[in-house]
Amino acid sequence: MIRSLNTGVGGIRNFQTSLDVIANNLANLNTVGFKSGRVDFAEALTQTIRPSTPDEGNTSGSSSVAVSNGVATNSVTTIFGQGAINQTGKITDLALAGDGYFIVKKYGTEAIGAQKGAADDGLGAQTIAQPDSSDKGAPGGVSFATRAGDFRLDKNGNLVNNMGMRVQGVADYINNPGAIGDIKFDRGDFMASVDVLRGSTDNKTIVLAKAHGFKTGNIVVFKSEGDMPGKELQEATPYYVRVVDDNKLLLYDDLHTATTDITKGHDLAKSVPADEIAITGMRIIKKLASYEGVHTLGINEENTISSGESHGLKDGDNVRFYIPNSVSIVPSTMKELTPGTWSIEVGADDYLTSMSEGKVLNFGLGKEFVIKSVVPSSPAPEDAPTKYVITGTVAGRTPAPSLANDTKFTMAPLMSLPTTVDLNNIATTGAVDEWSFDIDANDFATLAPIQTGAILNLGLGKELRILSIEKGMPVAGRIKLTGSAIVGGADLTGIDRLSHEGFTPLSNQDDQDGQGGFSQTFYVSVKGEKSFTIHNSSEDAFSRTRAIKIDNGSLYNSSLIKVAITTTAQIQNVNVDTAGRVNVMLTDGTQYTRGQILLRKFTNQQGLDKEGGNMYSNLENAGASEWSTAGSDGFGRIEAGALELSNVDVAREFSKLITTQRAFQANARMVTASDQILQELLRLKR
Repeated sequence: MIRSLNTGVGGIRNFQTSLDVIANNLANLNTVGFKSGRVDFAEALTQTIRPSTPDEGNTSGSSSVAVSNGVATNSVTTIFGQGAINQTGKITDLALAGDGYFIVKKYGTEAIGAQKGAADDGLGAQTIAQPDSSDKGAPGGVSFATRAGDFRLDKNGNLVNNMGMRVQGVADYINNPGAIGDIKFDRGDFMASVDVLRGSTDNKTIVLAKAHGFKTGNIVVFKSEGDMPGKELQEATPYYVRVVDDNKLLLYDDLHTATTDITKGHDLAKSVPADEIAITGMRIIKKLASYEGVHTLGINEENTISSGESHGLKDGDNVRFYIPNSVSIVPSTMKELTPGTWSIEVGADDYLTSMSEGKVLNFGLGKEFVIKSVVPSSPAPEDAPTKYVITGTVAGRTPAPSLANDTKFTMAPLMSLPTTVDLNNIATTGAVDEWSFDIDANDFATLAPIQTGAILNLGLGKELRILSIEKGMPVAGRIKLTGSAIVGGADLTGIDRLSHEGFTPLSNQDDQDGQGGFSQTFYVSVKGEKSFTIHNSSEDAFSRTRAIKIDNGSLYNSSLIKVAITTTAQIQNVNVDTAGRVNVMLTDGTQYTRGQILLRKFTNQQGLDKEGGNMYSNLENAGASEWSTAGSDGFGRIEAGALELSNVDVAREFSKLITTQRAFQANARMVTASDQILQELLRLKR
């Protein structure tokens, strides 16, 4: 009697578990990504009263006599069937249609099965990232699996679930497509990646597998899955691009040289040996924050600047000159060859390809050095140059200034502005209509070169044609100018100011780096594909008035820089496609893939442990598959702006509720019957 009573009680207890599971299923009818469960029963432990006996000869064996002890809960099985897909319109809501799980990571403890130093697999077929299958995720956390795609963004743009766990996948699709990390909905740092096809015979030009779309001045990094080619390139180090053509480019350390290098051999471009470029595994990656450079060649009398190639500028664009730092000449190499003609030497490390014939080097006020020739010098003909011998003249000024004590120069463009200086001792010389005056030598140096024959405007009807210029007159530190009045009988008495064109070197104090810095901002007015003017305000640029004048020689071989629009463009739209790629569109129209959500499957899904919050743990013991992309290798696709609903079948749950209730009642009756029989036994003795 006791056995039957316990069996009934055991049945009640186990069917109560079944009722609990049914109640849980119904309670989660509207829970996102919930998977229903069922209770699987098994016969409880059996007690053998008499074992069976074998057949012997003509005698048949007997059957065993065994009594079971009721029912036991064998397992609570999770039904991992597909739930219905409900459209929500929220971009961070993601539904899985088919097999697979999102992987989310909780940080703060050691990652389950984390392996350090996993290699990158790069890009697979169909431009879908195929990461290293041994990479267990971003280090430093515990991974969980989930089907619930009701994600959101945290303050840093990380895609997280409602418990703050970060969704895993290819975090940097362009720069590091094989590394697993946290998915982010942000701009990232990179926008394009182009495979390297081969090198060139000059061991400098890089040939890419397709049209790169880069512009001179863009900032890029060189990536290699193996060794870097040559000894000059460093992986992940930013370089500046000079575009050769649609699929060829050169790399430089500094922005000025990248913009202005038109030398035949491109001596200062980074060395990239052609025989060390691998067929696969090398890429050029463009950064979002970048520049676009314009190589300026000259300026005409209408202040229109000409460029070496199509400039790509638009009306109103903000531009600045990139000005290299001042350059020191090799000590004791300043030599005057003839009056006004000098020779200097510049070390190879300080030499820039823009130091070519016609370029103006500025040694100070009134000391504009115009290059006539540049000759490389090396210890032996086969050796690389160790210095460059530069010859030029300052004879454009009268009197010619001395450079004997100067040790460094700048390459800053000289902006022309009306300049007013004091003049003294204006008086007639005694000759008809001939006048003279003197100016401080330093003030004289700030003016554009004044030579004999030049006409100075001292007022309306008071123009003076210069006849002579005398240094150190009437005293040291003064310059005496003598001229003839254009208008006969003009009276210049009492004039004490001279307004004339003056040169002001642009400074490079803004946004300095190791090689130089930027000038003040100017605004562009486009004249043609290779011509434009610059202005001090956008209003002047759009009205095409008051164009800035730059000294022609100082403008030659200068670099005018525009900040690439991708640097400041904001996110206009983010979407997730069916393969899990996070695609970004910026306000300037630029589109690229920021990351890619990856999925995993499990061989033994019943081995997953429910953790609450629609998550599962114990991933490794459940037989985690390799990382893969949605829509490939049997994985389901991702539906953005949608959620997978609970897969609970209400009709089935209610039918199970009925049968479970009846079973519960039957076991309760068994307990009642056993109790009544026990009472009868107790009544046998009165």
